Amino acid sequence: MFRLLVFVLVFLLISCNSSQNFKLENQTLTIAAAANLEAVLREIGKDFQAETKLKPTFSFSATGNLAKQIENGAPFDLFMAADVKTIDLLIAKDHVINSSKKIYAQGRLVLYYTNSITVNDLLDLTKSDFKQIAIASPELAPYGLAAKQALQNIGIWSNIEKKIVYAENVNMALQYAKTGNVQAAFVARSLVDDKDKYLIVDESLHFPLDQALAVVTRSKNKELAKKFILFLTTQKSKALLEKFGYSIVEQ
Repeated sequence: MFRLLVFVLVFLLISCNSSQNFKLENQTLTIAAAANLEAVLREIGKDFQAETKLKPTFSFSATGNLAKQIENGAPFDLFMAADVKTIDLLIAKDHVINSSKKIYAQGRLVLYYTNSITVNDLLDLTKSDFKQIAIASPELAPYGLAAKQALQNIGIWSNIEKKIVYAENVNMALQYAKTGNVQAAFVARSLVDDKDKYLIVDESLHFPLDQALAVVTRSKNKELAKKFILFLTTQKSKALLEKFGYSIVEQ
């Protein structure tokens, strides 16, 4: 009788754990994320899945595009923007939850350029070596706006504006340069490798690239979104963010 009772208890525990794991594995977490985050979130997503058995689904695009999708009812659970302003605008419209707002990192703007060219500073962009220069659309992408601000603040925007090629987001701007369609591109530090040729843009030339997140108001998976936000605060996630060139903003 005692052995039977033990067997039943063990069976119930296994069944309960299996049921919980099955339930967790069949839940979905959809994250709208700024394009500059693609490389680092792929890594953090793997770690999150290994710990929780839940695989997050990411949708990467320009911050402005994602904000419009959220306003139009896109079924996202969490929004990780490339700035703070966009999150604040969505809070004002009650599209994301104010209390969930968090600055999770600060990015860095860099100028990526092709191997055939040498760049000492941004003033070199006025040289004839640079026929075309890519930036993400300033109206949609905070990194594109920061690039425009930097060029304006050193006084060369009006001189090189005719060379500018606009991309939808920083990933596309980088691809324009890597495929040889342009000679340089302003992108996020998180998207370039140590073997790449790039120049770090002086942070004083543009607004701080603080990046904020918030849970989407209409999300049906708010607790899962909060779980992912908490996971971003772990030492492993912070180390990955720093590895990809972000600074951690302590709040």
